[in-house]
Amino acid sequence: MVLAATGAVGFFVGMILEPTWQDVIEPGQVLAGLVDYPTDNPVFLYSTRTWTLLHQISAALLLAGFSERTLALLLSGVVGMLSLQALGTTIFALSDDVPLACATPFFVFFTRATSGGLAYPVMLAGSEYTSGVVGLSFLLLVCAMIGAGEYACGAFLLGIIPAVHVTLGAWCALIVGLTAWLGDGEVRTELLRAWGWLGVGAAVSGLSAVLHFARVAPVDGLTSDESARYFWAVMTYWDAHRRPFTRLSIQAVPFLIGTAVSAVWLRRFRATLPRASSFLLGALLVSAVLGAALSVVLAVDPGFARGLLWRAMPSRLMNLPLLACMAVIIGIGGGLKSNLRGQLTLATLVGTLAAVYVVALAATGRLVTVSYVAMFATALFLAGAAREMAQGGAATPVPGRAFRVSRLVTIGTPVLLLVIAAMDARAHFSDNGDVLADRTTSEVFAAAAGRTGLLLTASNIHLAQLKTRRPVLVDGAAIDGLAYVPEAAPATERILREVYGIDLLAPPFSPRSAVGSVPADTGKRLWEDRTAADWVTLGHRFGVTDVLTFADWRLHLPEVARADGFVLYAISQ
Repeated sequence: MVLAATGAVGFFVGMILEPTWQDVIEPGQVLAGLVDYPTDNPVFLYSTRTWTLLHQISAALLLAGFSERTLALLLSGVVGMLSLQALGTTIFALSDDVPLACATPFFVFFTRATSGGLAYPVMLAGSEYTSGVVGLSFLLLVCAMIGAGEYACGAFLLGIIPAVHVTLGAWCALIVGLTAWLGDGEVRTELLRAWGWLGVGAAVSGLSAVLHFARVAPVDGLTSDESARYFWAVMTYWDAHRRPFTRLSIQAVPFLIGTAVSAVWLRRFRATLPRASSFLLGALLVSAVLGAALSVVLAVDPGFARGLLWRAMPSRLMNLPLLACMAVIIGIGGGLKSNLRGQLTLATLVGTLAAVYVVALAATGRLVTVSYVAMFATALFLAGAAREMAQGGAATPVPGRAFRVSRLVTIGTPVLLLVIAAMDARAHFSDNGDVLADRTTSEVFAAAAGRTGLLLTASNIHLAQLKTRRPVLVDGAAIDGLAYVPEAAPATERILREVYGIDLLAPPFSPRSAVGSVPADTGKRLWEDRTAADWVTLGHRFGVTDVLTFADWRLHLPEVARADGFVLYAISQ
Protein backbone atom coordinates (compact mmCIF):
# COMPACT_ATOMS: atom_id res chain seq x y z
CA MET A 1 0.00 0.00 0.00
CA VAL A 2 2.81 2.42 0.85
CA LEU A 3 4.65 1.78 -2.40
CA ALA A 4 1.47 2.07 -4.47
CA ALA A 5 0.23 5.27 -2.80
CA THR A 6 3.56 7.10 -2.66
CA GLY A 7 4.46 5.88 -6.15
CA ALA A 8 1.24 7.28 -7.60
CA VAL A 9 1.65 10.63 -5.84
CA GLY A 10 5.33 10.79 -6.75
CA PHE A 11 4.60 10.09 -10.41
CA PHE A 12 2.05 12.92 -10.35
CA VAL A 13 4.60 15.24 -8.72
CA GLY A 14 7.30 14.44 -11.26
CA MET A 15 5.22 14.32 -14.42
CA ILE A 16 2.72 17.12 -13.74
CA LEU A 17 4.17 19.46 -11.12
CA GLU A 18 7.92 19.19 -11.86
CA PRO A 19 8.39 18.00 -15.48
CA THR A 20 11.78 18.56 -17.04
CA TRP A 21 14.15 17.14 -19.64
CA GLN A 22 16.10 14.09 -18.50
CA ASP A 23 19.74 13.90 -19.58
CA VAL A 24 19.73 10.09 -19.91
CA ILE A 25 17.65 10.47 -23.07
CA GLU A 26 20.63 11.82 -25.05
CA PRO A 27 22.75 8.65 -24.72
CA GLY A 28 19.54 6.73 -25.42
CA GLN A 29 19.25 8.55 -28.75
CA VAL A 30 22.81 7.52 -29.64
CA LEU A 31 22.36 3.89 -28.51
CA ALA A 32 19.11 3.67 -30.46
CA GLY A 33 20.86 4.87 -33.64
CA LEU A 34 18.71 7.99 -33.92
CA VAL A 35 21.74 10.31 -33.82
CA ASP A 36 24.99 9.45 -35.64
CA TYR A 37 28.40 10.66 -34.48
CA PRO A 38 32.03 10.35 -35.54
CA THR A 39 33.54 7.68 -33.29
CA ASP A 40 36.10 10.07 -31.78
CA ASN A 41 33.54 12.73 -30.79
CA PRO A 42 33.46 13.45 -27.01
CA VAL A 43 29.66 13.23 -26.81
CA PHE A 44 29.69 9.89 -28.64
CA LEU A 45 32.35 8.52 -26.30
CA TYR A 46 30.34 9.53 -23.24
CA SER A 47 27.10 8.15 -24.64
CA THR A 48 28.52 4.77 -25.58
CA ARG A 49 31.02 4.17 -22.78
CA THR A 50 29.07 5.11 -19.63
CA TRP A 51 27.05 2.19 -18.29
CA THR A 52 23.62 2.60 -16.75
CA LEU A 53 20.34 0.81 -17.21
CA LEU A 54 18.69 4.22 -17.59
CA HIS A 55 20.47 4.78 -20.93
CA GLN A 56 19.42 1.34 -22.14
CA ILE A 57 15.79 1.78 -21.12
CA SER A 58 15.69 5.20 -22.83
CA ALA A 59 17.08 3.66 -26.04
CA ALA A 60 14.55 0.84 -25.94
CA LEU A 61 11.60 3.19 -25.47
CA LEU A 62 12.80 5.50 -28.25
CA LEU A 63 13.07 2.50 -30.58
CA ALA A 64 9.55 1.51 -29.52
CA GLY A 65 8.27 4.82 -30.88
CA PHE A 66 8.17 7.11 -27.84
CA SER A 67 9.03 10.73 -28.60
CA GLU A 68 11.66 12.54 -26.56
CA ARG A 69 9.01 14.78 -24.96
CA THR A 70 6.85 11.83 -23.95
CA LEU A 71 9.86 9.98 -22.60
CA ALA A 72 10.94 13.05 -20.62
CA LEU A 73 7.49 13.25 -19.01
CA LEU A 74 7.52 9.55 -18.16
CA LEU A 75 11.03 9.68 -16.70
CA SER A 76 10.15 12.82 -14.73
CA GLY A 77 7.28 10.84 -13.25
CA VAL A 78 9.52 7.86 -12.45
CA VAL A 79 12.04 10.13 -10.73
CA GLY A 80 9.31 11.56 -8.49
CA MET A 81 7.85 8.11 -7.92
CA LEU A 82 11.12 6.58 -6.67
CA SER A 83 11.87 9.61 -4.49
CA LEU A 84 8.54 9.54 -2.66
CA GLN A 85 8.58 5.74 -2.42
CA ALA A 86 11.96 5.93 -0.69
CA LEU A 87 10.63 8.52 1.77
CA GLY A 88 7.39 6.61 2.34
CA THR A 89 9.21 3.35 3.02
CA THR A 90 11.53 5.19 5.43
CA ILE A 91 8.54 6.55 7.37
CA PHE A 92 6.84 3.14 7.39
CA ALA A 93 9.98 1.36 8.59
CA LEU A 94 10.22 3.65 11.63
CA SER A 95 6.53 4.00 12.47
CA ASP A 96 4.76 0.87 11.16
CA ASP A 97 1.99 3.33 10.26
CA VAL A 98 0.54 2.88 6.77
CA PRO A 99 -1.63 6.05 6.56
CA LEU A 100 1.24 8.20 7.84
CA ALA A 101 3.70 6.66 5.38
CA CYS A 102 1.27 7.12 2.48
CA ALA A 103 0.35 10.75 3.17
CA THR A 104 3.42 12.55 4.50
CA PRO A 105 6.04 12.00 1.75
CA PHE A 106 4.18 14.61 -0.31
CA PHE A 107 4.50 16.94 2.69
CA VAL A 108 8.29 16.39 2.65
CA PHE A 109 8.35 17.36 -1.03
CA PHE A 110 6.11 20.34 -0.39
CA THR A 111 8.29 21.78 2.40
CA ARG A 112 11.50 21.48 0.33
CA ALA A 113 13.11 20.03 3.45
CA THR A 114 15.44 17.89 1.30
CA SER A 115 16.68 20.74 -0.88
CA GLY A 116 20.33 21.69 -1.03
CA GLY A 117 22.88 18.95 -0.77
CA LEU A 118 26.56 18.63 0.09
CA ALA A 119 28.91 18.54 -2.92
CA TYR A 120 26.05 17.25 -5.08
CA PRO A 121 22.50 18.69 -5.30
CA VAL A 122 19.64 16.78 -3.68
CA MET A 123 16.23 16.99 -5.34
CA LEU A 124 13.13 14.80 -5.23
CA ALA A 125 11.94 15.82 -8.71
CA GLY A 126 12.40 18.51 -11.32
CA SER A 127 16.07 17.79 -12.03
CA GLU A 128 17.45 16.94 -15.47
CA TYR A 129 20.30 14.93 -13.89
CA THR A 130 18.39 11.66 -13.88
CA SER A 131 21.09 9.26 -12.72
CA GLY A 132 22.07 11.31 -9.68
CA VAL A 133 18.51 11.75 -8.39
CA VAL A 134 17.43 8.18 -9.11
CA GLY A 135 20.65 6.72 -7.70
CA LEU A 136 20.33 8.47 -4.32
CA SER A 137 16.62 7.64 -4.01
CA PHE A 138 17.36 4.03 -4.94
CA LEU A 139 20.06 3.88 -2.26
CA LEU A 140 17.64 5.11 0.41
CA LEU A 141 14.95 2.73 -0.86
CA VAL A 142 17.29 -0.25 -0.46
CA CYS A 143 18.12 0.67 3.14
CA ALA A 144 14.48 1.49 3.96
CA MET A 145 13.22 -1.81 2.54
CA ILE A 146 15.62 -3.75 4.74
CA GLY A 147 14.68 -1.49 7.67
CA ALA A 148 11.02 -2.29 7.05
CA GLY A 149 11.76 -6.02 7.27
CA GLU A 150 11.33 -6.62 3.53
CA TYR A 151 14.63 -8.44 3.23
CA ALA A 152 13.95 -10.20 -0.07
CA CYS A 153 12.91 -6.99 -1.82
CA GLY A 154 15.82 -5.08 -0.27
CA ALA A 155 18.29 -7.74 -1.41
CA PHE A 156 16.83 -7.73 -4.93
CA LEU A 157 17.12 -3.95 -5.19
CA LEU A 158 20.66 -4.16 -3.79
CA GLY A 159 21.54 -6.44 -6.71
CA ILE A 160 20.02 -4.06 -9.26
CA ILE A 161 21.40 -0.73 -8.04
CA PRO A 162 24.84 -1.12 -9.73
CA ALA A 163 23.06 -1.11 -13.10
CA VAL A 164 21.20 2.06 -12.13
CA HIS A 165 24.26 3.93 -10.83
CA VAL A 166 27.48 1.93 -10.66
CA THR A 167 29.26 4.22 -8.17
CA LEU A 168 26.33 4.48 -5.77
CA GLY A 169 25.79 0.75 -6.25
CA ALA A 170 29.27 0.06 -4.90
CA TRP A 171 28.73 2.45 -1.99
CA CYS A 172 25.35 0.84 -1.29
CA ALA A 173 26.92 -2.62 -1.04
CA LEU A 174 29.54 -1.25 1.37
CA ILE A 175 26.96 0.58 3.51
CA VAL A 176 24.63 -2.44 3.71
CA GLY A 177 27.53 -4.79 4.48
CA LEU A 178 29.00 -2.59 7.23
CA THR A 179 25.60 -1.89 8.79
CA ALA A 180 24.67 -5.58 8.82
CA TRP A 181 28.05 -6.52 10.30
CA LEU A 182 27.90 -3.89 13.04
CA GLY A 183 24.19 -4.17 13.76
CA ASP A 184 21.51 -6.61 14.83
CA GLY A 185 22.32 -10.30 14.38
CA GLU A 186 18.75 -11.17 13.42
CA VAL A 187 18.75 -8.66 10.56
CA ARG A 188 22.10 -10.03 9.41
CA THR A 189 20.70 -13.57 9.42
CA GLU A 190 17.62 -12.56 7.44
CA LEU A 191 19.75 -10.79 4.86
CA LEU A 192 21.91 -13.88 4.43
CA ARG A 193 18.76 -15.93 3.84
CA ALA A 194 17.78 -13.55 1.03
CA TRP A 195 20.94 -14.27 -0.98
CA GLY A 196 18.86 -15.80 -3.77
CA TRP A 197 17.02 -12.53 -4.37
CA LEU A 198 20.33 -10.71 -4.30
CA GLY A 199 21.50 -13.10 -7.01
CA VAL A 200 18.43 -12.39 -9.15
CA GLY A 201 19.05 -8.64 -8.93
CA ALA A 202 22.75 -9.11 -9.64
CA ALA A 203 21.84 -11.21 -12.69
CA VAL A 204 19.79 -8.28 -14.04
CA SER A 205 22.78 -5.99 -13.50
CA GLY A 206 25.10 -8.52 -15.10
CA LEU A 207 22.91 -8.83 -18.19
CA SER A 208 22.77 -5.05 -18.49
CA ALA A 209 26.58 -4.86 -18.20
CA VAL A 210 27.09 -7.55 -20.85
CA LEU A 211 24.77 -5.77 -23.28
CA HIS A 212 26.64 -2.53 -22.68
CA PHE A 213 30.26 -3.65 -22.83
CA ALA A 214 29.67 -5.96 -25.78
CA ARG A 215 29.21 -2.92 -28.01
CA VAL A 216 31.91 -0.66 -26.55
CA ALA A 217 34.61 -0.18 -29.15
CA PRO A 218 38.23 0.20 -27.92
CA VAL A 219 39.87 3.62 -28.20
CA ASP A 220 43.45 4.75 -27.90
CA GLY A 221 44.31 5.13 -24.23
CA LEU A 222 46.18 7.95 -22.55
CA THR A 223 49.74 7.75 -21.31
CA SER A 224 50.25 8.01 -17.57
CA ASP A 225 51.52 11.59 -17.92
CA GLU A 226 48.55 12.61 -20.06
CA SER A 227 46.12 10.92 -17.70
CA ALA A 228 47.60 12.73 -14.68
CA ARG A 229 47.54 16.09 -16.46
CA TYR A 230 43.89 15.80 -17.47
CA PHE A 231 42.93 14.36 -14.08
CA TRP A 232 44.23 17.39 -12.19
CA ALA A 233 42.77 19.85 -14.68
CA VAL A 234 39.29 18.33 -14.56
CA MET A 235 39.30 18.01 -10.79
CA THR A 236 40.64 21.52 -10.24
CA TYR A 237 38.57 23.51 -12.70
CA TRP A 238 35.68 21.45 -14.06
CA ASP A 239 34.23 19.18 -11.37
CA ALA A 240 32.80 20.77 -8.23
CA HIS A 241 30.68 17.69 -7.47
CA ARG A 242 33.57 15.40 -6.66
CA ARG A 243 35.37 17.72 -4.31
CA PRO A 244 35.10 17.32 -0.56
CA PHE A 245 32.66 19.76 0.99
CA THR A 246 34.62 22.83 2.03
CA ARG A 247 32.25 24.56 4.44
CA LEU A 248 29.21 23.89 6.58
CA SER A 249 26.51 26.10 5.09
CA ILE A 250 22.78 26.22 5.78
CA GLN A 251 22.44 23.32 3.34
CA ALA A 252 24.30 21.08 5.81
CA VAL A 253 21.65 21.50 8.52
CA PRO A 254 19.45 18.54 7.45
CA PHE A 255 22.56 16.35 7.27
CA LEU A 256 23.55 17.29 10.80
CA ILE A 257 20.01 16.80 12.13
CA GLY A 258 19.52 13.48 10.35
CA THR A 259 22.86 12.16 11.55
CA ALA A 260 22.30 13.31 15.14
CA VAL A 261 18.78 11.87 15.31
CA SER A 262 19.98 8.51 13.94
CA ALA A 263 22.81 8.35 16.48
CA VAL A 264 20.66 9.39 19.46
CA TRP A 265 17.84 6.97 18.72
CA LEU A 266 20.21 4.08 18.14
CA ARG A 267 22.01 4.86 21.38
CA ARG A 268 19.19 5.92 23.70
CA PHE A 269 15.78 5.03 22.26
CA ARG A 270 16.24 1.87 20.23
CA ALA A 271 13.46 0.19 22.24
CA THR A 272 10.88 2.63 20.83
CA LEU A 273 11.61 1.51 17.25
CA PRO A 274 10.39 -1.50 15.26
CA ARG A 275 13.16 -4.11 15.48
CA ALA A 276 14.40 -4.07 11.86
CA SER A 277 14.29 -0.27 11.60
CA SER A 278 17.50 0.03 13.58
CA PHE A 279 19.19 -1.15 10.37
CA LEU A 280 17.90 1.92 8.52
CA LEU A 281 19.18 4.36 11.14
CA GLY A 282 22.45 2.45 11.26
CA ALA A 283 22.81 2.73 7.48
CA LEU A 284 22.24 6.50 7.64
CA LEU A 285 24.88 6.80 10.35
CA VAL A 286 27.38 4.63 8.47
CA SER A 287 26.80 6.68 5.31
CA ALA A 288 27.38 9.94 7.19
CA VAL A 289 30.59 8.74 8.84
CA LEU A 290 31.95 7.23 5.63
CA GLY A 291 31.17 10.34 3.60
CA ALA A 292 32.66 12.75 6.14
CA ALA A 293 35.79 10.67 6.81
CA LEU A 294 36.58 10.02 3.17
CA SER A 295 35.95 13.66 2.32
CA VAL A 296 38.65 14.57 4.82
CA VAL A 297 40.98 12.06 3.15
CA LEU A 298 40.15 13.58 -0.23
CA ALA A 299 40.82 17.07 1.08
CA VAL A 300 44.22 16.04 2.43
CA ASP A 301 45.25 13.95 -0.58
CA PRO A 302 43.13 14.55 -3.73
CA GLY A 303 45.13 11.97 -5.67
CA PHE A 304 44.54 9.23 -3.09
CA ALA A 305 44.41 5.76 -4.70
CA ARG A 306 45.38 7.30 -8.06
CA GLY A 307 42.22 9.37 -8.22
CA LEU A 308 39.84 6.46 -7.62
CA LEU A 309 38.41 8.05 -4.48
CA TRP A 310 37.86 11.33 -6.31
CA ARG A 311 35.90 9.56 -9.04
CA ALA A 312 33.82 7.71 -6.43
CA MET A 313 32.43 11.00 -5.02
CA PRO A 314 32.41 10.04 -1.31
CA SER A 315 31.01 13.42 -0.24
CA ARG A 316 27.65 12.59 -1.77
CA LEU A 317 27.21 9.82 0.83
CA MET A 318 26.41 12.59 3.30
CA ASN A 319 23.36 13.38 1.20
CA LEU A 320 21.68 10.13 2.31
CA PRO A 321 20.89 11.30 5.88
CA LEU A 322 20.08 14.73 4.40
CA LEU A 323 17.53 13.19 2.02
CA ALA A 324 16.02 11.06 4.79
CA CYS A 325 16.06 13.68 7.56
CA MET A 326 12.43 14.86 7.52
CA ALA A 327 11.15 11.35 6.79
CA VAL A 328 13.12 9.98 9.76
CA ILE A 329 11.66 12.61 12.10
CA ILE A 330 8.13 11.94 10.88
CA GLY A 331 8.63 8.18 11.13
CA ILE A 332 10.04 8.37 14.66
CA GLY A 333 7.19 10.64 15.72
CA GLY A 334 4.65 8.30 14.17
CA GLY A 335 6.19 5.40 16.04
CA LEU A 336 5.39 7.06 19.40
CA LYS A 337 1.76 6.09 18.93
CA SER A 338 0.79 5.94 22.60
CA ASN A 339 2.54 9.13 23.66
CA LEU A 340 0.47 12.29 23.51
CA ARG A 341 3.50 14.57 23.55
CA GLY A 342 4.95 12.81 20.51
CA GLN A 343 1.70 12.99 18.55
CA LEU A 344 1.15 16.66 19.35
CA THR A 345 4.74 17.45 18.34
CA LEU A 346 4.30 15.74 14.98
CA ALA A 347 1.00 17.50 14.33
CA THR A 348 2.61 20.84 15.23
CA LEU A 349 5.43 20.24 12.73
CA VAL A 350 3.04 19.51 9.89
CA GLY A 351 0.51 22.18 10.74
CA THR A 352 3.06 24.94 11.31
CA LEU A 353 4.96 24.42 8.06
CA ALA A 354 1.73 24.20 6.08
CA ALA A 355 0.46 27.43 7.66
CA VAL A 356 3.75 29.24 7.01
CA TYR A 357 3.59 28.23 3.36
CA VAL A 358 -0.03 29.28 2.90
CA VAL A 359 0.26 32.59 4.75
CA ALA A 360 3.36 34.22 3.32
CA LEU A 361 6.36 32.23 2.29
CA ALA A 362 5.22 30.03 -0.59
CA ALA A 363 7.37 31.71 -3.22
CA THR A 364 10.49 32.35 -1.15
CA GLY A 365 13.49 30.40 0.02
CA ARG A 366 12.61 31.23 3.62
CA LEU A 367 10.32 28.20 3.76
CA VAL A 368 13.42 25.99 3.55
CA THR A 369 15.01 27.75 6.53
CA VAL A 370 11.78 27.50 8.51
CA SER A 371 11.68 23.78 7.68
CA TYR A 372 15.18 23.31 9.09
CA VAL A 373 14.30 25.11 12.32
CA ALA A 374 11.07 23.12 12.64
CA MET A 375 12.91 19.82 12.13
CA PHE A 376 15.43 20.67 14.83
CA ALA A 377 12.75 21.69 17.33
CA THR A 378 10.65 18.63 16.53
CA ALA A 379 13.61 16.32 17.05
CA LEU A 380 14.20 17.82 20.51
CA PHE A 381 10.55 17.41 21.55
CA LEU A 382 10.42 13.86 20.18
CA ALA A 383 13.52 13.01 22.21
CA GLY A 384 11.61 14.13 25.30
CA ALA A 385 8.62 12.01 24.30
CA ALA A 386 10.85 9.00 23.71
CA ARG A 387 12.43 9.50 27.14
CA GLU A 388 8.94 9.43 28.68
CA MET A 389 8.23 6.14 26.95
CA ALA A 390 11.56 4.70 28.05
CA GLN A 391 10.65 5.61 31.64
CA GLY A 392 7.25 3.92 31.43
CA GLY A 393 5.18 6.72 29.95
CA ALA A 394 4.08 4.47 27.12
CA ALA A 395 1.59 2.80 29.40
CA THR A 396 -0.30 6.05 30.01
CA PRO A 397 -3.57 6.11 28.04
CA VAL A 398 -3.71 8.75 25.34
CA PRO A 399 -6.75 11.06 25.59
CA GLY A 400 -9.00 10.10 22.68
CA ARG A 401 -9.99 13.56 21.46
CA ALA A 402 -6.46 14.98 21.61
CA PHE A 403 -5.11 11.98 19.74
CA ARG A 404 -7.80 12.21 17.05
CA VAL A 405 -7.15 15.93 16.51
CA SER A 406 -3.40 15.36 16.26
CA ARG A 407 -3.95 12.52 13.82
CA LEU A 408 -6.31 14.62 11.73
CA VAL A 409 -3.77 17.43 11.42
CA THR A 410 -0.84 15.11 10.69
CA ILE A 411 -2.61 13.04 8.02
CA GLY A 412 -5.21 15.52 6.79
CA THR A 413 -2.87 18.43 6.06
CA PRO A 414 -0.72 16.62 3.46
CA VAL A 415 -3.87 15.19 1.87
CA LEU A 416 -5.41 18.68 1.67
CA LEU A 417 -2.22 20.06 0.11
CA LEU A 418 -2.24 17.24 -2.42
CA VAL A 419 -5.87 17.98 -3.34
CA ILE A 420 -5.03 21.65 -3.87
CA ALA A 421 -2.05 20.69 -6.06
CA ALA A 422 -4.23 18.30 -8.07
CA MET A 423 -6.81 21.04 -8.67
CA ASP A 424 -4.04 23.23 -10.07
CA ALA A 425 -2.51 20.40 -12.11
CA ARG A 426 -4.09 21.45 -15.41
CA ALA A 427 -2.26 24.80 -15.33
CA HIS A 428 1.02 23.05 -14.57
CA PHE A 429 0.56 20.54 -17.36
CA SER A 430 -0.34 23.22 -19.90
CA ASP A 431 3.05 24.83 -19.26
CA ASN A 432 4.92 21.70 -20.29
CA GLY A 433 5.19 22.88 -23.88
CA ASP A 434 7.39 25.77 -22.73
CA VAL A 435 9.41 23.63 -20.34
CA LEU A 436 9.94 20.84 -22.86
CA ALA A 437 10.47 22.83 -26.04
CA ASP A 438 12.08 20.73 -28.80
CA ARG A 439 12.04 20.18 -32.57
CA THR A 440 8.30 19.49 -32.48
CA THR A 441 7.35 22.76 -30.77
CA SER A 442 10.17 25.26 -31.42
CA GLU A 443 10.95 26.86 -34.77
CA VAL A 444 14.68 27.13 -34.12
CA PHE A 445 15.06 23.51 -32.95
CA ALA A 446 12.94 22.31 -35.87
CA ALA A 447 15.19 24.19 -38.30
CA ALA A 448 18.29 22.62 -36.72
CA ALA A 449 16.73 19.17 -36.88
CA GLY A 450 16.09 19.50 -40.60
CA ARG A 451 19.73 20.05 -41.48
CA THR A 452 22.77 17.77 -41.56
CA GLY A 453 26.29 17.74 -40.13
CA LEU A 454 27.54 18.50 -36.63
CA LEU A 455 25.87 21.31 -34.71
CA LEU A 456 28.09 23.75 -32.82
CA THR A 457 26.50 25.18 -29.66
CA ALA A 458 27.51 28.37 -27.86
CA SER A 459 29.18 28.14 -24.43
CA ASN A 460 26.85 26.29 -22.01
CA ILE A 461 23.81 25.53 -24.18
CA HIS A 462 22.73 22.15 -22.85
CA LEU A 463 20.79 19.17 -24.29
CA ALA A 464 20.76 20.56 -27.84
CA GLN A 465 21.12 17.03 -29.21
CA LEU A 466 18.07 15.88 -27.27
CA LYS A 467 15.93 18.74 -28.58
CA THR A 468 17.03 18.52 -32.22
CA ARG A 469 18.14 14.88 -32.81
CA ARG A 470 21.26 16.48 -34.20
CA PRO A 471 24.85 15.50 -33.28
CA VAL A 472 26.73 18.28 -31.48
CA LEU A 473 30.45 18.95 -31.57
CA VAL A 474 30.70 19.13 -27.77
CA ASP A 475 28.32 19.81 -24.88
CA GLY A 476 29.83 22.83 -23.15
CA ALA A 477 27.53 22.37 -20.16
CA ALA A 478 28.84 18.87 -19.40
CA ILE A 479 32.62 19.15 -19.36
CA ASP A 480 32.63 17.36 -15.99
CA GLY A 481 31.57 14.24 -17.93
CA LEU A 482 35.28 13.77 -18.63
CA ALA A 483 35.47 12.18 -15.18
CA TYR A 484 33.64 9.19 -16.70
CA VAL A 485 35.41 9.16 -20.06
CA PRO A 486 38.96 10.52 -19.66
CA GLU A 487 39.80 9.19 -23.13
CA ALA A 488 37.62 12.00 -24.53
CA ALA A 489 39.82 14.67 -22.93
CA PRO A 490 42.28 15.19 -25.85
CA ALA A 491 39.48 15.83 -28.35
CA THR A 492 37.67 18.08 -25.87
CA GLU A 493 40.85 20.05 -25.22
CA ARG A 494 41.37 20.67 -28.94
CA ILE A 495 37.75 21.75 -29.46
CA LEU A 496 37.73 24.13 -26.51
CA ARG A 497 41.02 25.70 -27.55
CA GLU A 498 40.37 26.12 -31.29
CA VAL A 499 36.61 26.75 -31.27
CA TYR A 500 35.82 28.39 -27.94
CA GLY A 501 39.18 30.04 -27.23
CA ILE A 502 39.48 28.49 -23.77
CA ASP A 503 42.11 26.11 -22.37
CA LEU A 504 40.82 22.91 -20.76
CA LEU A 505 44.00 22.59 -18.71
CA ALA A 506 44.13 26.24 -17.56
CA PRO A 507 40.78 28.00 -18.05
CA PRO A 508 40.51 31.72 -17.25
CA PHE A 509 38.48 31.34 -14.05
CA SER A 510 39.04 30.44 -10.43
CA PRO A 511 38.69 26.83 -9.28
CA ARG A 512 36.17 28.08 -6.72
CA SER A 513 33.82 29.13 -9.54
CA ALA A 514 33.94 25.78 -11.31
CA VAL A 515 30.51 24.36 -12.06
CA GLY A 516 31.37 21.69 -14.62
CA SER A 517 30.49 23.78 -17.66
CA VAL A 518 31.87 26.50 -19.89
CA PRO A 519 30.91 29.97 -18.52
CA ALA A 520 27.96 31.51 -20.35
CA ASP A 521 29.88 34.40 -21.93
CA THR A 522 32.80 32.27 -23.12
CA GLY A 523 33.67 32.82 -26.76
CA LYS A 524 31.07 35.51 -27.45
CA ARG A 525 33.53 38.19 -28.59
CA LEU A 526 35.68 35.60 -30.40
CA TRP A 527 32.72 34.21 -32.33
CA GLU A 528 31.35 37.65 -33.19
CA ASP A 529 34.76 38.71 -34.55
CA ARG A 530 35.14 35.68 -36.84
CA THR A 531 34.59 36.33 -40.53
CA ALA A 532 32.47 34.09 -42.73
CA ALA A 533 35.69 32.67 -44.22
CA ASP A 534 36.94 31.85 -40.72
CA TRP A 535 33.74 29.95 -40.03
CA VAL A 536 34.02 27.99 -43.26
CA THR A 537 37.57 26.97 -42.38
CA LEU A 538 36.47 25.96 -38.89
CA GLY A 539 33.51 24.06 -40.30
CA HIS A 540 35.73 22.00 -42.61
CA ARG A 541 38.17 21.28 -39.79
CA PHE A 542 35.55 19.94 -37.35
CA GLY A 543 32.70 18.85 -39.62
CA VAL A 544 30.40 21.59 -38.32
CA THR A 545 27.68 22.96 -40.62
CA ASP A 546 25.50 25.06 -38.30
CA VAL A 547 25.92 27.17 -35.16
CA LEU A 548 23.33 27.55 -32.39
CA THR A 549 23.83 30.59 -30.13
CA PHE A 550 21.91 32.70 -27.66
CA ALA A 551 19.70 35.37 -29.22
CA ASP A 552 22.02 38.27 -28.31
CA TRP A 553 25.03 36.78 -30.15
CA ARG A 554 25.62 38.37 -33.58
CA LEU A 555 27.72 36.24 -35.94
CA HIS A 556 28.89 37.02 -39.48
CA LEU A 557 26.82 34.14 -40.84
CA PRO A 558 23.44 33.79 -42.54
CA GLU A 559 20.61 33.39 -40.04
CA VAL A 560 18.38 30.33 -40.48
CA ALA A 561 15.90 30.70 -37.59
CA ARG A 562 15.38 32.68 -34.40
CA ALA A 563 13.03 31.72 -31.54
CA ASP A 564 12.82 30.94 -27.82
CA GLY A 565 15.97 32.87 -26.96
CA PHE A 566 18.16 31.11 -29.55
CA VAL A 567 19.32 31.76 -33.09
CA LEU A 568 20.55 29.23 -35.64
CA TYR A 569 23.26 30.26 -38.12
CA ALA A 570 24.40 28.33 -41.18
CA ILE A 571 28.05 28.01 -42.18
CA SER A 572 28.05 28.62 -45.91
CA GLN A 573 30.06 25.96 -47.76
